[in-house]
Amino acid sequence: MDADKLLIDAESLIGNRLLAAPDSTIFQSIKQQIEYIKNIRAGKEGDRSRLSSVNVGLYGVREFEESDPELAYLLKRIQYIADEMRQGRKV
Repeated sequence: MDADKLLIDAESLIGNRLLAAPDSTIFQSIKQQIEYIKNIRAGKEGDRSRLSSVNVGLYGVREFEESDPELAYLLKRIQYIADEMRQGRKV
């Protein structure tokens, strides 16, 4: 799946989860991290230093692997994208 499509799908899924649980700090954190990655890819964000602190994959494994496998899958894929970007690889 295309990286931009993954980011859009995850952003939509998180948006829906935030509608159901607007005070969820995990969902808010995930949303911010996805926006950060999208902004880097779009050239709107030049500071790549925070890529090393992206932890959406950890959320996917620890929080959603059993209860929400679709979200867990997307988060793990986004973590891979962030890790590749951090190492200067094009995804």
